[in-house]
Amino acid sequence: MFKRIIVLLIVLSAFVYGQEKEESKNSIGLGAKALIFEFRGIDNLGVGSFNSVDLPIIVVYPETTTVNVGGIGGKYFMNPNMAIRGGLLFGRQSVTIPASPDDDEKGKDGDVTATVFGLTGGIEYHFMPTNGRISPYFGGEIGYYHASQEYKPAIEYPENATGIARMVYEVSGMNMFNITGLLGAEIFIIKEISLSAEYQFYVNFMSGGEYKYSYEWVNGSGTLPTGDSEELESLSQYTTASRAHLILSIYF
Repeated sequence: MFKRIIVLLIVLSAFVYGQEKEESKNSIGLGAKALIFEFRGIDNLGVGSFNSVDLPIIVVYPETTTVNVGGIGGKYFMNPNMAIRGGLLFGRQSVTIPASPDDDEKGKDGDVTATVFGLTGGIEYHFMPTNGRISPYFGGEIGYYHASQEYKPAIEYPENATGIARMVYEVSGMNMFNITGLLGAEIFIIKEISLSAEYQFYVNFMSGGEYKYSYEWVNGSGTLPTGDSEELESLSQYTTASRAHLILSIYF
């Protein structure tokens, strides 16, 4: 048994030595830099951008929207194994709420529009560095998002009616923080371009928000009533989720 272990160690040493001596097929190493972009999921190849996040915006009304947050990111290797990465993010999503007028009515569609700005930063550690095309890694990331939302309900009214107005509801000042765990493998297509299959598990903390309402004309003109506002303590919440992502890295 001891002889077999010695032989195995010699074979493994020779393999590792060979990997070190051959020309590297990847760009991982001290000082390496890359721009990174993200595909929204391995099961959904709709092209997004770095660190796209489905961010649920909670409203005090039934209709909701989901924002795909994206932007541009980068990473930099501080040593041969570890890279820091980050991104500047933006997302805007609008969902139409169709009106359902009867034959003798008119209608105006409503909508829910959400806007999100964000910033992320994290670390990825490549724990089996080789000169080959595949480099597994793990890491962590934190993110901050600032969100707002506007809700206009659909409305139906008699065909000949005038002076029709509707309320417009807004939620602003929502803040979300998340902590994300990362596990993935970076696969180099060529030395300067790679695709990473990455599994992310994250915890979200959302807090705050100010709710206000106003009025707008649907069919009419003139002076409308003044709206009002209030703080939304009830928006504070804690959620967890996970997803699989594909990430494109371009080294330079």
